[in-house]
Amino acid sequence: MQRIGRWGGFLVVAAMFAATGCGSLLPTGPRQAAEKFASAFAHRDVVAAARLTDQPEAAQAALTKAWTGLAATGLETDIGQVRTSGDTGTVDYAYRWRLAPGDWSYHGTLQMDDSAGDWKVRWSSTAVHPDLGADQELRVDATPAPMARVNTRSGPDVLVPGLVHAVLFDPDAAGPYAASSAAQLAAELSRFDRGLTAQSIVESATAAGGAYQVITLRGSDFQPLAASLSVLPGVRFQDRADLLPTDPGFAPDVIGRVRQDVVGSIRGTAGWSVVTVNPNGRTADVLTEHAPQPVPSFTLTLDRAVQNAAQRAVDHPAEPAVMVVLRPSTGELLAVAQNRAADAQGPLATTGRFPPGSTFKIVTAAAALAAGMAGPRTMVPCPGRVDVFTRTVPNYRGFALGTVPLTSAFAHSCNTTFAKLAGDMRPDALRRATAQLGLLARYGIEGLPTRPAS
Repeated sequence: MQRIGRWGGFLVVAAMFAATGCGSLLPTGPRQAAEKFASAFAHRDVVAAARLTDQPEAAQAALTKAWTGLAATGLETDIGQVRTSGDTGTVDYAYRWRLAPGDWSYHGTLQMDDSAGDWKVRWSSTAVHPDLGADQELRVDATPAPMARVNTRSGPDVLVPGLVHAVLFDPDAAGPYAASSAAQLAAELSRFDRGLTAQSIVESATAAGGAYQVITLRGSDFQPLAASLSVLPGVRFQDRADLLPTDPGFAPDVIGRVRQDVVGSIRGTAGWSVVTVNPNGRTADVLTEHAPQPVPSFTLTLDRAVQNAAQRAVDHPAEPAVMVVLRPSTGELLAVAQNRAADAQGPLATTGRFPPGSTFKIVTAAAALAAGMAGPRTMVPCPGRVDVFTRTVPNYRGFALGTVPLTSAFAHSCNTTFAKLAGDMRPDALRRATAQLGLLARYGIEGLPTRPAS
């Protein structure tokens, strides 16, 4: 009897040890249950998370929809304060979703039940978000990034956000009708690009190995053609946002180059929101919203009135003519204009190199004054022509002034006077004076091609 008693006492002690020394044999508490649920949810193990609820099937479906609806890349969870009352309780949670456009954080409360000594999450859609309805889903909506405008120093916009329509041709989709479809397409678009032919379209599309962009049209040009082009085999359209000129006749070359230069910098930051969606697909509520952030408008130093006047001036001559207008006090570029004859040779206004002519007398005079060769009242010869080394330099129509003050020779633009001064200077004197006046500076003008002097 004593032996049996001793064994009975051992069994009682062992049972007490099991009840106090091994946590895995204890009923799960509300905090532990909530932490396991949140951890499984954060690791995208929706099956495991759902099993920790009293409605595994409904919970698994809702948890899965949360991940897919948000297209989330991650989730961080944190369990906070626990409150219990008998076999029920609440546990605070904090979620932080990693979404494509940014992070989204919020707080909520899990409802807990003690069922037969085992705490579980009493399932409700509020376990995903406190404002999520029973039949609702979460969705991320994007708001397109606003595009900046480009205006002139006098205010009016020269480039504004708009929509352009790319006309694409896919010879594989056209099949046996590729040649005839390309021919009709070329005929329809010839008014915009005379170089388009059926052969050029088919060859370019074949080389591209798929849909080939034939042309891009503004809305006003595209709309009248949309119906007739849409029925052509292999032809389809693609719309995209772009910067469009408000006045196609205003500095077209400059504005076109400015557009190419700024087009990558005109988009602001897209906005986004997380919404709840009803079963009918309509938005029920906005849970968080981030407004799109625009970038500041770009302002050109071009002055519309000056640019238009400059363009009218260069349009008159038949030969190539260009004009660049600067504000000397600030260096602002007020106008860049050239006529069609100049256009045929490229952007001559900013990249062309020309003999400086009489304007260079400013540099020669500055060099002579700096070297002490002459002063404003120094008497200098102004013959009709003069030999400088191996060259003969004449005055305009051979005029001669005799010996006159340097200021008079300058005022009358006497070539011979300044050619003789230049020939008598040190070899590097003209270059040094040129550099001091900034004419040899290396520079760039944002939005325009440039070529420095030499």
